[in-house]
Amino acid sequence: MLIAAYLINRTPTKLLKGKTPYEVIFNCKPSYAEIRVFGTVCYAQNNPRTKDRFAPKSRRCVFLVYPFGTKCWKVYDLERQDIFVSQDVVFQEGIFPFDNASENRSPINKNR
Repeated sequence: MLIAAYLINRTPTKLLKGKTPYEVIFNCKPSYAEIRVFGTVCYAQNNPRTKDRFAPKSRRCVFLVYPFGTKCWKVYDLERQDIFVSQDVVFQEGIFPFDNASENRSPINKNR
């Protein structure tokens, strides 16, 4: 529901003479740079408190939703199986981990 509302508020409509609801409320055009594909693989920065140089620097996650009122992303960690909000995320928008067909195309899963 939140993703649908987020996208609808950034879509031009005839009722507002070609403007978006976001544009009417905030008097500026919305940015489309932060729109991402729902359910794709992303890597959230991991800031471990240890001084291990070889510790992983990111966590493999799935993009879930845009949290309300922030410029962050809510993601699901595939390894730890928890949900968290992160600002430092790199997206792989062509890979869907819960789609069985995409696992065969994923460059990450070729070595399994």
